[in-house]
Amino acid sequence: MGNIVECLTNLDYFIVIAYLIILIIIGYRASFSKKKNNDETLFLANKSLNWSSIGFNMWGTNVGPSMLLAFASIGYSTGMVAVNFDWYAFIFLFLLAIVFAPKYLAAKVSTMPEFMGNRYGDSTQNILAWYALVKILISWLSLGLFAGGFLVRQILGIPMWQSVTVLVAFAGLFTFFGGLKAIAKVNVFQMILFN
Repeated sequence: MGNIVECLTNLDYFIVIAYLIILIIIGYRASFSKKKNNDETLFLANKSLNWSSIGFNMWGTNVGPSMLLAFASIGYSTGMVAVNFDWYAFIFLFLLAIVFAPKYLAAKVSTMPEFMGNRYGDSTQNILAWYALVKILISWLSLGLFAGGFLVRQILGIPMWQSVTVLVAFAGLFTFFGGLKAIAKVNVFQMILFN
């Protein structure tokens, strides 16, 4: 398989640059609108997200570079079978929104480990928090960085370690300055763009 850089045109580069500029503008506007810099602002977006933004973000959590690469590969080799994953995911996301989210809101908690900790004690909360952290680091973060790094490497023609470094720096700075509100606003834009 040849390098994609050889196949890209000026229009392709313009689209990628325009996309990044739009992401930065959305993140800047979201970070500019935050009033104070505390944990609730950074991690809970100061509880300012509406239901549609939360819904887009729940769906957007399932879409990432690893999914896009995997579905392209599965779609090429097996056909429409890859779409079944999304249909089943919709059922469980719908159950989460209809059944479990109201329970979390009523309990005034932010995370599932916090909910389980209130119900079953601190040891359960700690076990679930560590499990979620390890799971995110091993499965989601590593696969997301690999897939995203692969895409950046193909577009820019740079080595993989530099591609991953660019992704981590961009995401880290974006999150540091914008917090969850900036990420949520960008996810809404990306989900509208993907669909």
